[in-house]
Amino acid sequence: STSTDAGAAYVFVRSGGVWTQQQKLIASDGSFADQFGESISISGDTLVVGAIEDDDHGDKSGSAYVFMRSGGLWTEQHKITAYDAAAGDLFGLSVSISGDTLVVGAMGDDHQGNSGGSAYVYTRNIDTWLVQQKLLASDGYEGDSFGVSVAISEETVVVGAQFGNDPDTGAIYVYVRNGSVWSEQQRLIASDGGSGDNFGFGVAISGDTIVGGSYRNDGKGSVYVYQEGRLCTKQGQCICKPGYGGADCGTEL
Repeated sequence: STSTDAGAAYVFVRSGGVWTQQQKLIASDGSFADQFGESISISGDTLVVGAIEDDDHGDKSGSAYVFMRSGGLWTEQHKITAYDAAAGDLFGLSVSISGDTLVVGAMGDDHQGNSGGSAYVYTRNIDTWLVQQKLLASDGYEGDSFGVSVAISEETVVVGAQFGNDPDTGAIYVYVRNGSVWSEQQRLIASDGGSGDNFGFGVAISGDTIVGGSYRNDGKGSVYVYQEGRLCTKQGQCICKPGYGGADCGTEL
C-alpha cells in the first residue's frame, strides 16, 4: 500500500517456472482506506481492481480500475463507478473480466431494499468502458447481498447472493446474454442448504461448469459443482477435510 493506506495490487509473471514481480499497481487518485485491491480479475493484457471504499459518490460508494499492459508495462486506462452510485454501495467488492466484458458487484446497493445488491455489466469499445446492463435478482430482497461475488465466462455471468433464499441460506443467479441483453436463466440453491450457510459467497464459472462456495455449511464449509444441460443441475458437492471446522472453506473460488 501507499503511505495513505489506499491499497495496491501486485502483478507477477512466470518465466521458466519462476514467478517474479512485474509491477506494483496503485490507483492514480488513491486516498486513505480506499481498499484498492479488495478484488481483482485478469483477462489477457487487461486487469481490473476493485476499491470498495472509494468515496467519489459518497462514503464506501466504491469503484473499479482498469489497467492495460503494453510491452511489459501496466498503465491505468479507466476508472469505473456506477451510474447510479450512492454511499454504501460497495461497488467493486467483486469483479470479473472476460475479453471485452466486465462484471462488477455492488452488494450494498439499495435498489431492491437495504443491501439487496446488484451487479453491473460493462463492455469495451476501443478504450472506453460502457455500461451494458444492471443486473438484479428476479426475487431480490433487502439484505440479500446480491453481488457479493461475480464471475463471467463468455456469454454467461453468475452472481452470488450470500443471504438470498429464505431463510438466508444463499443463492446463485445465472444470466445469459443474447445480443446485448442479459436475462436471468436460473437460480441455484444448495440442496442441503441451511440458514447462515452463505452459499454463493464465492462463485466461479468455466464454460458449462459453475462452482459455488458455502463457507458456513456444516460449520466447516463446502463447494458445490453444477453442470449445464438445458438448465444447470447439481453435479456434486465437495466437502472440506474433516477437522477443519471454522476454516471458512468456500470463501473464495
